[in-house]
Amino acid sequence: MEKQMILITFLGILSILSCKDNPDGTIKESCDICHDYPKADHNEIWETFLGTDTLVGALPDYHANYWAYSYANLTGAGIRIQGIFSKTRYMSFTLYDASTGNELQNITDVDILPDCDQTNPFLIGMHTSQQSYTIHIVPNGTDISCLQNPLYFDSDLDSISIILRYYVPEIDPFGSTPLPSVSAFNPDDGNMVNHPNPFSLRDTYQDTGNIADAIENFFNVQFDENIRFYNLPGNRLFANSDNQYLVTPLSRINEEEVFLIRFKAPNNNANQTRYWSVNISNEFTRTFNGIKDEDFIIASDGFVNVVIAKDTEANRVKAQGLNFIPWNIASDNMLLVYRMLLPNTDFEGSIHLVPELDGSNNLNIFNQASHIHIGDYGPIGLRMDQSSYLEDFGGFQVSY
Repeated sequence: MEKQMILITFLGILSILSCKDNPDGTIKESCDICHDYPKADHNEIWETFLGTDTLVGALPDYHANYWAYSYANLTGAGIRIQGIFSKTRYMSFTLYDASTGNELQNITDVDILPDCDQTNPFLIGMHTSQQSYTIHIVPNGTDISCLQNPLYFDSDLDSISIILRYYVPEIDPFGSTPLPSVSAFNPDDGNMVNHPNPFSLRDTYQDTGNIADAIENFFNVQFDENIRFYNLPGNRLFANSDNQYLVTPLSRINEEEVFLIRFKAPNNNANQTRYWSVNISNEFTRTFNGIKDEDFIIASDGFVNVVIAKDTEANRVKAQGLNFIPWNIASDNMLLVYRMLLPNTDFEGSIHLVPELDGSNNLNIFNQASHIHIGDYGPIGLRMDQSSYLEDFGGFQVSY
């Protein structure tokens, strides 16, 4: 405990010093960014996207929640976000071109400088009390020497979305903290101005069809009974650069078919990843179920064995000791998403080692499968009829 308090004190002093330093290490005497900014009470403008909401598209994680502030960039105003670090496994702010769903910039919890006299709890691994932060969203060319945690956008951008992510929140969907407040300011003089009116991101991406178009041809890669996972590009899917994704399309010929998946589990305690999960979504990228790392049954050999099938007693009994995910979507097409959050770059099973899918021919489809590049950490699987599953798992290897 004494060592933790020393660390907290040191980080608090460091945060004060960081408030006053220019990027070149000198002190800019003409500004004081350690003062309290005026706080507009505009936390109601965030649009809510819960991971458990089956109407939310863009492949959300079942155990994560998302909030978006989306607006037309009519005035080039700067946006100031003032909040409290959440009690969550992970949090971040990501800036997007709202018209395309492509990421512009991202800031991760451990990289967020706390306000002066405050401590970032993600750096010390514990939430001792409510600690605050300030994020600034500004046009390129803005003088940011007096601004904490700046993110940039091109002045000619038509529309912007800022997405706040909370993974595995404690106690409630908000991670036991209020949503951050949002205000606007003139980037030239810092004076407060009216914040841009928000629009619905949900309506925007559903109307444009960006989400469905991004995965429309993906189901063509499933050409035999073997299940392979691919690094599917996240363009137009409001993807987060802290996450890496392996995806496979599953198509049932009939509702009695069973799918078995197997892969070696990452070890969070060994700092291989911050978080990992498996989620099921329909072809419109809406998530219906998911299992997060700490809830998986991991076999004695370190492997995860997953059964995806119609929710019947016989199927569940056969799957005892394995991980059963019922096919609970009203479609015969499913996207199975394996997600790694902040995998260590030295981790031999990191998804960044898998090339992005170029499905132009069958040879590429085979050679770009994840298990070719990361071995047992890349999921593989087999589709089979129910009788084969009940008899001997269709000859597919499982472990307990």
